[in-house]
Amino acid sequence: FKTVSTMEQVRNHFKRFLQGRHDILEVFITRVEAFREALLKSEFLPCHEIVGSSLLFVFDAQHSNGGVWMIDFGKTRRRDAPIKHNVPWIPGTASYEDGFMTGLDN
Repeated sequence: FKTVSTMEQVRNHFKRFLQGRHDILEVFITRVEAFREALLKSEFLPCHEIVGSSLLFVFDAQHSNGGVWMIDFGKTRRRDAPIKHNVPWIPGTASYEDGFMTGLDN
């Protein structure tokens, strides 16, 4: 929990989770790309700070199907100032930048 911080650690976790199922990896990539495009068109994203949210990756090995869902909205707050979600948060300022899109892109 909260110990994955490098790209190599992410890769290792996905390798272990997917157990060599590259077909499911392709499903995940397609879902994340579609999810990203939907977020960029969303009226919700620019006016909400998203803190502590997660992406849930699920796959059904028997049917070669998978999905990606955004979960954990407990700390999501509406903000009056527009948020880009891809610029660094600056401590000590009134910035509500959360880096959500930066995380999604990486």
